[in-house]
Amino acid sequence: RTRLEASTLDMISWLRAELIWLFFFIEYATIRSARLGRRMLSPWAVPLCIAVVFITIGWYIVKMRRVARPQRR
Repeated sequence: RTRLEASTLDMISWLRAELIWLFFFIEYATIRSARLGRRMLSPWAVPLCIAVVFITIGWYIVKMRRVARPQRR
C-alpha cells in the first residue's frame, strides 16, 4: 500500500507540472497569435497537450497495477 500511495502522489506531481506547462503554453500561444494577427491557435496544440496528459495517466495506471499485483510465494 505504501508503494502504491507513493506512485499515486508521484503521478499527481507530474500531472500538476504538465498542467502548469499546458496553461503557460496556451497563454503564450494566445498572446503570440494576437500579436501576429492570427485568429486561432495551431491545430496541433490541443491534441498534443491532451495526448501528453493521457500518456502520463496511462503510464502510471500500468505502474500502479504492477505495484498492486499480489506477490506470489
